Amino acid sequence: MILKLSVITMHMKYISFSDIVQFLGMVLALILFVVAGANAANATGVASDWVEDERIRARILVDVPTISVASSPKFLRGVLELDMPPGWHTYWRTPGDSGLAPVLDWAGSDNLKQAQIFWPVPRRFEEGGFYTYGYQDRMSLPLHITPQKYGQDIALRLKLNVLICKEICVPQQVQISLGVKMDDAKREEKSDPYVARINAAFDRVPHKGDLKSLKIKNIVVGVDKIVVSVFDMRGLAQNDNHPKPDIFVEISDGGPVMAAPAELILIPPQDSVQNKPINKKSHINIPIRDGRFIIPAPDGVENLSALISGRVIGLTLHSHSRAIEREFQF
Repeated sequence: MILKLSVITMHMKYISFSDIVQFLGMVLALILFVVAGANAANATGVASDWVEDERIRARILVDVPTISVASSPKFLRGVLELDMPPGWHTYWRTPGDSGLAPVLDWAGSDNLKQAQIFWPVPRRFEEGGFYTYGYQDRMSLPLHITPQKYGQDIALRLKLNVLICKEICVPQQVQISLGVKMDDAKREEKSDPYVARINAAFDRVPHKGDLKSLKIKNIVVGVDKIVVSVFDMRGLAQNDNHPKPDIFVEISDGGPVMAAPAELILIPPQDSVQNKPINKKSHINIPIRDGRFIIPAPDGVENLSALISGRVIGLTLHSHSRAIEREFQF
């Protein structure tokens, strides 16, 4: 016993104070990681009943994390789900040449400061020569639900007005109620389908700003068009596994509507020595990563750059199941 203790004491002499601090830091980090992982894994979803109108049904899902009231988050994640008959669609925050964006009225709620909407990437529709943006068959709008008093129960009451279209357009309205009790977070949930649906909805929201692999490099506004230079590390060329990339334009303060499809011009890779396009036959596997979207001015607009001056242009770029959003001031 004396021999063993002396050996331990001898080894302790070679352990510095910095080594001890580093070791304790690693232990603390491990504890925090385990706690955070447990909270995320035990998140609980709650859902309202489906509420129906003539052609739609809708409900609200909310993710209640399993954490103490003292460390309550500043908001809860949720999603508004809207089902439509096959082939029908509703509209994005910017409808396009026609249509109406969904209107969410939370005025009757209790302990609700704000319900912020996050808009997933839309698709483009052509309706009698007009182009619109929206969602077909189903719309899932992610939400950040901020209570007035953190840690206390929330009573959500939503009046939803939407316009849905398929050859004809029909206004629809539903009123949805959901009580979110913080005690719901104490339930034991190993695999919560509501949380999975909320996660999937947020995954479809565009990233704010450029990604390393997807970028809006530049924008030029001319008299008769907007030219947007883009980059996609995975390649911009359309093929069986990659639908054509798309770009959606929004202009602030009642600016011109530019919902028509843009033309995408692919820019082949350049030879770094000769500064000319690389021979496609010898470099057939090199993806074309750079391109330009040409967005024409709407009919009747004589000077697009003058009309846009002083406004903000919002761009949403969608490629390879990823999307980014950027704003440009002119």
